[in-house]
Amino acid sequence: MINRKHQKGTMESQRNRRKQNKEKKGGLLIFFIIGIIGTIGGFVFNAMLNKQDIDEATNCPTDGVNYHKVILIDTSQSYNPIQKKWIKNQLKKIVYGTKENEKISIYTVGANYHETLLPLQSKCNPGDASGVNPFLENKRMKQEDWENEFIKPLNSVFKGLLDNDSEGLSPIMEMVQAISIAAFQNEKTSTKRKLFIFSDMIQNSEVASHYKDSINFQEFKDSPMYLKVRTDLTGVTVRVLYIRRFGHEKIQKGTAHAKFWQEYFNSMGAAGFSIKFGEG
Repeated sequence: MINRKHQKGTMESQRNRRKQNKEKKGGLLIFFIIGIIGTIGGFVFNAMLNKQDIDEATNCPTDGVNYHKVILIDTSQSYNPIQKKWIKNQLKKIVYGTKENEKISIYTVGANYHETLLPLQSKCNPGDASGVNPFLENKRMKQEDWENEFIKPLNSVFKGLLDNDSEGLSPIMEMVQAISIAAFQNEKTSTKRKLFIFSDMIQNSEVASHYKDSINFQEFKDSPMYLKVRTDLTGVTVRVLYIRRFGHEKIQKGTAHAKFWQEYFNSMGAAGFSIKFGEG
């Protein structure tokens, strides 16, 4: 009789312990789920708190960008296949080296420079799928947006410019002035700015012509035409991607031509100047 009571008490004690263990595990599971929900909620809240207002046309933050790259492509002369390939490689490096929310604007050197100060294209990088938080965004859709809203529009303009017929006039100085006024001087002072110029750098307009005039910067600076194209490039870094032209060796030989442009941009207050000589 005593043994039966003892067995019954033992079994009841075991059932109670099992029940307590289940309740404890259930409590831990609920606590774990609440923790996950809280973590996800924190991510979502922070994302909403830090979300920027974006301009739909450019993909750029409405309160300005931290880095603005302007690409100026000279279409006054046509390019041979090797030169085109080299230029495309350099453009790809610039585009793919642009970080999220950084801006690229494209301008061209042509005879109709005075008709518009608007870029042919201006886009901010919306970011690719590499930095996507899977709790907040769809990775596939993010990659598609990056390609459709950033890469493809820029590549379309590049292709059109490089396949374009030559125009003869090459108002490089006038376009630099236009870009300074229309693009760089509108940016907030903290914005990093860089100008990339793809050109043979042979200025040819009513302001100056390297085909006829002396390639001496001081002489040009002392002329009335200098004041006509003078502009403010304070804080702008200039990178020239220099294309050599067959038949124009007299202008481009040696260092005089590159020195002219270095002194020109220095006189405009540029923060830095560098030159890379192309192939082809």
